[in-house]
Amino acid sequence: MFIILEGGVTINFSKLDLQDYNFVQKFLEEYEVINSKMSFVNLYAYEHFHGPSIGRNYTDKLVILSNPEEVEPAFFPPLCKMDELEKTINEMKNYYSSRFGKTMKIKECGEDFIEKIKKCGFSFTREKVREQWEYIYRVEDLADLSGREMHKKKNRANKFEREHPNYVFREMKDDDKSRVLEFYDYWCTFRNCEEDKNLAYERKALETLFVLKKMDYPVEGGIGFDGDRMVGYVLGTELNSKVFVVLSEKGELDKEYEGVYSVLNRDIARQILGRCDLLNLQQDLGIEGLRKSKLSWKPELLLVCDVVCIP
Repeated sequence: MFIILEGGVTINFSKLDLQDYNFVQKFLEEYEVINSKMSFVNLYAYEHFHGPSIGRNYTDKLVILSNPEEVEPAFFPPLCKMDELEKTINEMKNYYSSRFGKTMKIKECGEDFIEKIKKCGFSFTREKVREQWEYIYRVEDLADLSGREMHKKKNRANKFEREHPNYVFREMKDDDKSRVLEFYDYWCTFRNCEEDKNLAYERKALETLFVLKKMDYPVEGGIGFDGDRMVGYVLGTELNSKVFVVLSEKGELDKEYEGVYSVLNRDIARQILGRCDLLNLQQDLGIEGLRKSKLSWKPELLLVCDVVCIP
């Protein structure tokens, strides 16, 4: 969609597609992005959540608009040089106002970005969105489970392996698609996925992730087995050379396999150890039990992901 702003500036946004990978990845690397929601694979596979489109007239910066159905549109923080930020935000603001007739929203704003817009002199309001803050861990900490803070996790993993001596974790292969989808459907029988639109969408995203994996986009994961029985899986992507993002993780819910998430998190960390420094386990969605669990893994960083409105 084209919109001509004051001064003859033309903004053109169109839907993210696979050909955008190298362009997007260049900025994710250059700006050392750690927010999982800006990962190319996340944006593409979970398109129903993000509704992403890219500002096509920009070649030296990355501007992504999120406009999914039934959700108010918002920009992601633009990736550009500091001396271009004020101009870029003004262009975004004018585009948003012209197209949507509302005050511009920028979501997924971390403290660093908020400080930058302050320096640019923008007035804004800020909405705290705690349920979208992301949990980021040192890969080495999760792989080793060493130290006092990880003592309980290590004991739990050891207990799981004593009780399940045939447990193994192996790297996920392209032909594991049907196995993983079957496990997801099995998991859903305990979680009423039909009543939760987000969980129904996640299954569709899983199918897309396997398509991307087969096409050699950066999608990888692992599967846990107790003998011949699958007890869990982890599937994710390298956001950049520094950060691995877990996009989907499901474990056996039978009480017999209590502690399975301890070994799944440890084992995916071991798989990527030496390639990525950080592991992003994403947000807790405001679910109390999930928040407690993610905090118990002692994150290196709790990444703020708030919304800013700039009139």
